[in-house]
Amino acid sequence: MEPTQNTNDDTHDRTVAQHDPFDDPNVTAYALGELEIPEDLARVEALIDSDPRYREAVDAIRQTASVLTAELGAEGGPTLSADQRATMAEQIQKRSTETGEGPALKYDGKPVDMNPALWRRRSFWACAGMTGIAACATFVAMWPSLFEPAGGGRSELALRVESDATEARDCAQRAVAA
Repeated sequence: MEPTQNTNDDTHDRTVAQHDPFDDPNVTAYALGELEIPEDLARVEALIDSDPRYREAVDAIRQTASVLTAELGAEGGPTLSADQRATMAEQIQKRSTETGEGPALKYDGKPVDMNPALWRRRSFWACAGMTGIAACATFVAMWPSLFEPAGGGRSELALRVESDATEARDCAQRAVAA
């Protein structure tokens, strides 16, 4: 008589993983060095130590990943034909002509528009940063005048702050002396 299948996916996954280590996604993640959750890492390492099938599964997964990495790396990536590159350069030229932005680079003797949007330009962020620094410097330079009244002398706020600071200093001195 076959056991009934539990409808709880988590329990079912653990039951399947106990029977076949290749069906446990944590074993694969462990073998590929991608398992980061300490509890899962400890659980998989315990399974590997206690069951040789898990050690064999980890070795097989690592070997398969190594073969795939080597084979796929040897294939090289896709490349564009000369016609495709020419078509792209023409479309870029057409777009830059329509928008009024001049091309910044040339590829195969044809102009290529490499100007990103304004918020992606480094000069935009440099200007924004310098503006922020200038605003902070202006605020710091004006800070003392915020406490002075327009007619000269000292403002009521400045006098209160000075009085409170003097009181705090005196209190601290009395506490140290006591």
